[in-house]
Amino acid sequence: MEPQLEKTEEQNLPNETPLNQNNNAVNGRKKISLIEKIFALWLILTFLICGYIISLKFTTHTEVATYDECLKAKGSMIQESYPQRCVTKDGQIFTQQVEPEIPNIMNAEDCYKKVQKDLESSECPQGADCMAMYTDPESIFCTCMGGENITKEQMSGDTYMVCVINGEEYTGVNFQEFSQGWYWGDVDQKKPGTPDDWVLSGSGTRSSYWHKPSIDEGECSKIGEPPVDNFDLTTGKTNPNIEPVPCCISLKPISKKQDANLTDNNICVTVEGVINDICSPCGNGVCDSEYEDLCNCPEDCN
Repeated sequence: MEPQLEKTEEQNLPNETPLNQNNNAVNGRKKISLIEKIFALWLILTFLICGYIISLKFTTHTEVATYDECLKAKGSMIQESYPQRCVTKDGQIFTQQVEPEIPNIMNAEDCYKKVQKDLESSECPQGADCMAMYTDPESIFCTCMGGENITKEQMSGDTYMVCVINGEEYTGVNFQEFSQGWYWGDVDQKKPGTPDDWVLSGSGTRSSYWHKPSIDEGECSKIGEPPVDNFDLTTGKTNPNIEPVPCCISLKPISKKQDANLTDNNICVTVEGVINDICSPCGNGVCDSEYEDLCNCPEDCN
């Protein structure tokens, strides 16, 4: 009986017919077609997103905040002006930042030679500049150095001119010092612009000075010594029998200091009789009490 049951079950199994096979093939193609549609839709969406991003890159407004950014911005225009101005497409205006030019500072010795040459030249043009050069070569010297002449006022109310270069008062060798060939100072007081061949004399003394090497003092009267003049006051003529001996370079003759010259109230009085001159470094900014006082050297002893 068991064999018969097995046969009955086999007979009950569905048979695979050509129609069933065809339906299965159709269902498979439908699945493939759906996948293709999804993939195609994904591609379309990808292209749309990429296109939108690219369009944003070219259409988004770029903020302009500086002159350089204005130059790079599309549609900007450059105006011919000084300094130049850049105008954006929406009307924003940016001005070019121009750094101030630093004066072309010449060497002090070169400026002295230039001004001196112009002074000696017969080709000096007529006009205010020419007159200023002759009346105040120090100012022309300052201008040559790239500086500006500025008037300052002292506490007394008097005014004086200073040369200012790049915002600082010029303390180097000036035109007058170049002209005379020397200036007061010791080894630690050498001024900017001093020519390389200038030398120091009298170092460590009250009359030390820098000077050009070509100065030959010869015989001269030193500090505290009287200069010798061959002019005879009684006759009003020079005495050929007397060899004049001037003060040494950096010294000048001043009246010999007399105790009676200055009162207790610092008032100078005239002393009767002849007061002999002596050589002194008057003008070096130091009041030498041995030889100088308010009367014979007010510039140092005021």
